[in-house]
Amino acid sequence: MADAACASCGAKLSRMDRLRSSRWCATCARKERDWRTGTVTESALLAGLVTVEQIALVKRAISKRAGVSGVTIASGKAGTFRFTISHEAGVAIGSILAGLPGVTGWTLHDDAIEAAAAAEESAPPEAPDAVGRSTTESVLVDGLTTVEDVVRVKRLLAALPGVTTVTVSSRPGGTFQFALVRAGGPSLESLVGGLPGVSAVPSGDPSARIRLRLKR
Repeated sequence: MADAACASCGAKLSRMDRLRSSRWCATCARKERDWRTGTVTESALLAGLVTVEQIALVKRAISKRAGVSGVTIASGKAGTFRFTISHEAGVAIGSILAGLPGVTGWTLHDDAIEAAAAAEESAPPEAPDAVGRSTTESVLVDGLTTVEDVVRVKRLLAALPGVTTVTVSSRPGGTFQFALVRAGGPSLESLVGGLPGVSAVPSGDPSARIRLRLKR
């Protein structure tokens, strides 16, 4: 008998999905439930939490934030903890995570981002450019309030000529920093100036020359 597949994405259904007599995988079932209830479920990796008491305190703090309807916790990578938060669609994840006690930093977590990163790590190295050098340049991006926004900008930057790798990290104030490894070519300013749906200005920050903002 062929393995049952999710009616939405086509992924193989797990044993638990089949026991629940579900037509969807767990991820698609969650998205369908979110759509019906007007909520969004997003995950973030939080750093700086080392004790059970700290983790419990942060979970309580998140649960009390406006618009939050549920919080679950799992271990993340490199000493972080993954907080999966269900909240009203109109509430920005950045406002929920701002000012949490003991948290030294956070990064949005998404299976698509993680899979892309894994693919980048496992891909064979590309041939060096004519000079044989690569440079790393950073871009600051404001106005990203959802995982979809982060993924969209990451894909736009990864598609620029000469870009071989793009990594993402969070900054204070809801800003995200995208580090691009480039193998020569035109200036970064000339490349990002033509990106659809974003505007580019000088960053005024020593860590990056350019700041992007999404056009809403």
